[in-house]
Amino acid sequence: MPTVKTGKSKDREATSDIEKLRAFIEDRLDYIESALEDISKRLDKIEKILQDLSEKLEKARPVTRRGPYGTTLLEMVKDNVYLETNKIRAKRTLKRLIDEGKLVLLRDDMLNLEVVTTPDIIRSILKKLPVPVEEADKVFNEREYELLKILNRLGYVLIRDNVYVRSELANEFLKE
Repeated sequence: MPTVKTGKSKDREATSDIEKLRAFIEDRLDYIESALEDISKRLDKIEKILQDLSEKLEKARPVTRRGPYGTTLLEMVKDNVYLETNKIRAKRTLKRLIDEGKLVLLRDDMLNLEVVTTPDIIRSILKKLPVPVEEADKVFNEREYELLKILNRLGYVLIRDNVYVRSELANEFLKE
């Protein structure tokens, strides 16, 4: 014969199910709290590592020299003898340095090339002339030799009797 459940037995069963559910939830919450504590400890360790790395980077980073506006671009040009303008991102600084006469813009339309250099670099190249064409690569380093060829295409340097010589146009750089 089937058993009939009374209201009290249903209530006891429901209470028992609720207690089991509550115990399960409390167990899960304890697990989650433990996991959060572990995560918090790991984050603290990561934060300390990042702080240590940041301090090391600060010590290793060279101190940039504070000088006149555009100093870094001028140093780059001096170090490289010349720079192509399409590789320079600081266009305003470039324009200002050209306007101030600290840089010279040279355009070679035949090669579709635009470079900047300093008047001092051009002057130092021009002062080494005359130089026989065969010896030019020995007298000048690679970048200076490339600039010499650009100056030749622009008419500042001429080749006479197989010798690089200054043109009259080059005198504008030698006056200073």
